[in-house]
Amino acid sequence: MKKDKRKGFTLLEVLGAISIAAILTVVIFVSITNIRDEASEEKIYLNKSSILKAANTFTEEFDKSITWKSNDEETMACVPVEDLINKGYLSKEKIDDYDEYVVKVIKSPELVNTYELMKSVDCKIKDTKVPVIYGDDITLEIKADYNIFNDMIFDGTGSNIVSKTATLDNKPIENTKDLDLGTYIVLYTAIDESNNKSNIFSRNITITDTVNPVVSISQNPDTSNKKWTKDDVVLTGNGSDNGSGISAFMFSTNKNVNKFDINWNNLNSVQYNIVQTKKVQESGKWYFYVKDKAGNISSKEIELFIDKIAPIFVNANGNMYKNYVPTANFTDNESGIKEIKYYISTVSTKPDNTNSMFTTSNKISMKCDTTYYAWAIAIDNVGNISEVVKLDRYFNSCPTYTPTHSSSSSSSNYCDTICQMKKNSESWHDAETEEEKDALHQKNLELKEQLEKENNQNYSYDERKGLYYDENGKPIYTTSGGKKK
Repeated sequence: MKKDKRKGFTLLEVLGAISIAAILTVVIFVSITNIRDEASEEKIYLNKSSILKAANTFTEEFDKSITWKSNDEETMACVPVEDLINKGYLSKEKIDDYDEYVVKVIKSPELVNTYELMKSVDCKIKDTKVPVIYGDDITLEIKADYNIFNDMIFDGTGSNIVSKTATLDNKPIENTKDLDLGTYIVLYTAIDESNNKSNIFSRNITITDTVNPVVSISQNPDTSNKKWTKDDVVLTGNGSDNGSGISAFMFSTNKNVNKFDINWNNLNSVQYNIVQTKKVQESGKWYFYVKDKAGNISSKEIELFIDKIAPIFVNANGNMYKNYVPTANFTDNESGIKEIKYYISTVSTKPDNTNSMFTTSNKISMKCDTTYYAWAIAIDNVGNISEVVKLDRYFNSCPTYTPTHSSSSSSSNYCDTICQMKKNSESWHDAETEEEKDALHQKNLELKEQLEKENNQNYSYDERKGLYYDENGKPIYTTSGGKKK
């Protein structure tokens, strides 16, 4: 016979023993608890007579402060045993778990009340009255997260309310944050713990929007503070509305716009943020308007300084005469005149207003026997150039020569030498005597010598015809058959 060599217990045997021990512990604990509860309950009922007597005395003395509940059949109250002990009507030394018990007092019309000891959860009055609901109509701002049961009274009229409902269009509703503008009828019902159902109570809830949208406007280029420009300005309007949302916008020069204005640009759908632009070519005040779905309007003003109008000629200050060109007067009601320029020419063709020959000076030294033309333009502060205006035309003639035998050349004091020589040549051809021709001829010889001395250049002279030529060999004066040409 083999000897058993195993020592101790296997793991399975140990787990089994632990499980059996745990089950026995639970059974014993439950048994002890039940025994204790039964003992406690037995103990309190052994003192039932004392408790009911104390309740009788307490009810008589505190009748008016007790909460009585009534239905169509009876009036009752639940007096806690704990109140009897706290008020000194009952000793707690021999009573355990008294806080779970109450005395149900049924008031008798003959003033002989009945008293019954019971657990507080069992102390109820039979409720035959339906709950009553109270509440006022209310107006709320759109998107307000308002609990639909706020500001409502649900009266159980004898017992507690166990459920309450609110419906809108036959669908349950809890708050108003998703409701659009308008007035809604919310229906309320309630059920009490006696399963009595209230009548339907209706309440009007109006959703409104009294907050104006937020609006701003900007411009590019920036012309604020009278920074004039001749370019188009792009206006950018921004609007936002967290309430009913933006439904329309408008750029306008009108300071007063109402929600019925026909010029509103209606959006295809309500938006809570918009950005709109407009190109403007005119100066003045502009307004960006935004209207929300509720009809609230906000606007922002901006002033533009756009100058696309060139300066306008007014008049010339006097007439043109020798070595004098009249100043020109222009007006500009926008950015203002920056400068006035002049172009003085011996050519009658009207110059272009961008001609580089225009200068800010109108000073000139005129030659004799020459026609001069004076033109003017004005440039404003943003670069607009006026039309070219003709100020005047002036012919700077040489003084008429009076024949004399004097050989003085003082006549050169009245006009330049070349001009005087031309005059002498004209007079030489028209002279009636040889003496007059000789005198004129002598003057031209003296002037010729003066020219050659001053300019270090020889000038040709034809004595027979009395012709003088300039430095390019071009005749200063010619005759044909003794007549001027």
